[in-house]
Amino acid sequence: MAATSEPRNAAELGLTIEGVNHFTLPVRDHDKSRAFYVMLLGAEVRREPNWESVRAGRSNSTALAVRLCEGVEMDLFHQPFGMGEPDQFHPNHAFFVQSPDELRAFRSMLESNGTPTVLVTQQTDRELQAGTSCQAELHFRDPDGNHLEITCRSFPFGDDVRIGPPDLWDTVYDWRSWPKAE
Repeated sequence: MAATSEPRNAAELGLTIEGVNHFTLPVRDHDKSRAFYVMLLGAEVRREPNWESVRAGRSNSTALAVRLCEGVEMDLFHQPFGMGEPDQFHPNHAFFVQSPDELRAFRSMLESNGTPTVLVTQQTDRELQAGTSCQAELHFRDPDGNHLEITCRSFPFGDDVRIGPPDLWDTVYDWRSWPKAE
């Protein structure tokens, strides 16, 4: 009697993941999260939490659902605390833009609203000189301490770009005072 060979992994079964369904992030305050993700990052609110249904026990979803861009849905779940310690690198949610001008505009907008940013390249190539192209990473946090990143794959290297991993302590701010008062 011959043994039959069963597929043992997704590739052998012809299974593929088609895309991202959603990410979840913990948030303390839906109003601040709405302002941060919608006003600063351009997300669209897809679904509000139904607090009446939660209080009645018909639902346990305390999520504010937003679409950040095509294919990226985020559920911002209410909980009384944010993410881990500032030097905890993961989880890290990274997105990308095509143009250096877009990355600069996001940095300017974030910082003008009281969100500190760190711009780095992790390329250690000795040939990085002013104006040469590098992959730049803009690291920052939402008001709840969730570590976010926007990358530009072709950014002109200059004095504003640090070489090496980001110092995430430079992205810490008091969520209670966000956004910065004008």
